[in-house]
Amino acid sequence: MLIVPLFVIAFFASQGALGRLYYYVITHNLMPSDDLWSLLIARTQDIRFWLFIFTLSGGWWLVKQDKNREIGLRRLFFFWSSDFSAQSGSRFGPPF
Repeated sequence: MLIVPLFVIAFFASQGALGRLYYYVITHNLMPSDDLWSLLIARTQDIRFWLFIFTLSGGWWLVKQDKNREIGLRRLFFFWSSDFSAQSGSRFGPPF
């Protein structure tokens, strides 16, 4: 599980670009502002945040309705993973 990330880090280190890797992957995407309150406000104004909350709520409701809890939790995982992949694609995908 660590092989691919280590190869990516090794490649960027061989190119002398570890600082850029850190900035563009972690700092730029996770911390766009020093002010945490403005970050929270910006995140809650994005429709994808509310779609994520709505999808997880629906998945949790399905868990509660299902008699077999294990199947319900699998459905919740499906809701979470599909919503996460949709958000990742819209955030990091091509802008068209």
